[in-house]
Amino acid sequence: MTVSYAVVTGPDSDVQLCVNFMKNQLRLTAAAAATLGAVWGGTAAFADWPFGSVAHLEPGYGGVCEGCDLSGRLLVGAKMTNSVFRHANFSHAVLTRANASNAVFEGANFSDADLSHAKLIDAKCAGARFRSATLAHGDASRADLQNADFTRAELEDVAFAHANLQGAVFTHVVADAASFVGADLRHALFSRAHLEGVDFSEADVTGADFSHANLSGADLRSAHGLTEAQVRRACGDRSTRLPRHMRIARCG
Repeated sequence: MTVSYAVVTGPDSDVQLCVNFMKNQLRLTAAAAATLGAVWGGTAAFADWPFGSVAHLEPGYGGVCEGCDLSGRLLVGAKMTNSVFRHANFSHAVLTRANASNAVFEGANFSDADLSHAKLIDAKCAGARFRSATLAHGDASRADLQNADFTRAELEDVAFAHANLQGAVFTHVVADAASFVGADLRHALFSRAHLEGVDFSEADVTGADFSHANLSGADLRSAHGLTEAQVRRACGDRSTRLPRHMRIARCG
């Protein structure tokens, strides 16, 4: 099915969009179970998208759905590139292997959502909430994630290379083997985070809080703005790599 629609404008535009979403979603409830069964059967993953039974959104899609409620929706493999979802609600949604590169998610809610293997490359997600979400093996390279909240999120092997993460909250996350190469982590909060094997090469960690964080095997040798005081609040092991003059306590 080829999906196309016109973005309406005017005072009733948001209401009309929500009405259309609800009508289509009711019609597609039965198709959702079939999609789940077929999605990992050796073929490409498709999304149970509210616009149609199995929708392919082209790279130039450019759709607008600001403030939409997509909580709990099945969006496996959805193509959401170049779309605008400011303040949308994706809580508890399944977005595994979704491609949301260059999309706008400022202020969006992804709490408890599954974004494993998803792409958020160059996405604009300032102020977005990812509390208790799963982003394992995803790619958020160069994304704008200023002040994003990742509290208790699963971030194993996520690529945050060159992302803007100023003021982001990573409290209690599990981010083993994640990459923050060249990322802007100024004043980010990593308290009680599991950061084993994380690569902070060339990242700016000025003012970042690593209180009670586990940095075993992490590489901070070329991190910018790192101080002895920051390191003293964390723990690590023999494989933790730090600037030559710094030492870290062993994790108990």
